[in-house]
Amino acid sequence: MKDVVYAGVSTSLCVFSLEPRTGALEGRGAAKVAADIHYAAMHPSRKYLYVSASDRAQVNLVYAFGVDATTGALSPLGEPFSLPTTLGRAVHITVDNAGRYLLTANNLTESVGVLRLSADGRISDLIAQPEMPKLGFLVHQIRVDPTNRWVFVSVRGNQGVPEHIGRLHVFSFSGGMLKMHRTIDYEAGVGPRHLDFHPTQPWVYALAERGNQLITYKH
Repeated sequence: MKDVVYAGVSTSLCVFSLEPRTGALEGRGAAKVAADIHYAAMHPSRKYLYVSASDRAQVNLVYAFGVDATTGALSPLGEPFSLPTTLGRAVHITVDNAGRYLLTANNLTESVGVLRLSADGRISDLIAQPEMPKLGFLVHQIRVDPTNRWVFVSVRGNQGVPEHIGRLHVFSFSGGMLKMHRTIDYEAGVGPRHLDFHPTQPWVYALAERGNQLITYKH
């Protein structure tokens, strides 16, 4: 596939070809969805792309698209999956490293979810998580570590509300099931929004939007 850039603009997922020498972008069409786009995540095979969209009320959807191997053009794979009200809108999504599950971070319900993926890239069903507690105010991101055994969830918290503290949750992950392993509670005024993993070392980098800090952990 050529160098392709995807950009969510309102209810359109725009497709651009990228000229790597100059950085120039050329529009190649767009895929339309029913509500504003929050996030997009690529399947590890590069064959499928998933998009979360919401009207911030009753419409909370996740779309699956097939990706053309030559042009990067998108084609819908079945109907969008409607998230239940117990989850609500997914502000962030990610696909596990084996390409079997799509995980969602749902900020308004202080929760996360796991969707099963079929071999053809379609979204199959929601896997119930019976031990899922409320994770805290403003869940912002969910990531699977390189071993595919651990899931990290960033909770930003909120300034000026003592009970809305920043948190970083770590879950064990197996067969689509999440089990709470540990939680890091941050001091007042500090809360992580995003994190990433070092490609070869056991290090995790958490970016605290609240507090303006980059925090490094050994994992």
